[in-house]
Amino acid sequence: DDAALGDLILGPSGRSAFNQDDLRLLESFGATISAAINNSMLHSRMQRLAITDSVTNLYNRRGFYEWGRREIERARRFGHSLSVIMMDLDQLKSVNDTYGHVVGDQVLRTLADRLSQHVRDFDILCRYGGDEFALLLPETDLFMASSLAERLRASIADAPVDTDGGPIAVTISLGVTKATQEPANLEELLKSADRALYNAKQSGRNRLEIP
Repeated sequence: DDAALGDLILGPSGRSAFNQDDLRLLESFGATISAAINNSMLHSRMQRLAITDSVTNLYNRRGFYEWGRREIERARRFGHSLSVIMMDLDQLKSVNDTYGHVVGDQVLRTLADRLSQHVRDFDILCRYGGDEFALLLPETDLFMASSLAERLRASIADAPVDTDGGPIAVTISLGVTKATQEPANLEELLKSADRALYNAKQSGRNRLEIP
């Protein structure tokens, strides 16, 4: 499609080494290489899209499970600490009902951006579904995870979100849990964090709980 992907260079040992037949062969070879590169790039893009949430550009649930299970196995193998935070945007339905889903998506994107500013490159942050987010923290004990959860909570509560409908004050509730010495699987960790999140919601929202 008239896009330059790279250069194909032949270096002759003498002058006038190539003729028109060589040029046609080279063009055919270049077209084959270009098709292979394009197919590879398309495959990579499709793989990224399959594990990426389209609204927030975070991992989606599929991507979270794909990478999270690897971290669980690594924690089990080497006996390293690992924690999980489940987060829920308080009363997103009210925002959607009042301002519409476009503004609701703007709130979700801002939330994702603020959360991302506080996590490390090797932490795994995802939009778990709807208004729920999950964060897996390798090499992190419960004290460190709880301290991070409080910073995340404050980063959302301390400043309203600028949207097309005007500034909107939002909060999040969080549940924090840690892996045991023998973490069974990612699903059990998420269930434990989700129970803590439920307690946070029931206790008034805009807070964190530990099971």
